[in-house]
Amino acid sequence: MPETRYVLSLLPPLQIFQDCDPEFVKMCSKLMTVEKHQQDFVLCQLGDQGDRFWILTKGTVELCDSDGMSSARGTGALILH
Repeated sequence: MPETRYVLSLLPPLQIFQDCDPEFVKMCSKLMTVEKHQQDFVLCQLGDQGDRFWILTKGTVELCDSDGMSSARGTGALILH
């Protein structure tokens, strides 16, 4: 349960959850897991079948498209896969 409380503490300030009912946010937090990765870890590759999404709570992530163009996203970013 400590991980669920931790996740629940991270969600309300994020824009995607700001207008949500607190019970909905609590339900979502129970379905989420925490992942911590080292710099340069690859979450997914372009073309991978999507089965999850990530909410970045700390740090930055670089997104690259099929043309090799990249952009950085910071805390609060929703990364769909």
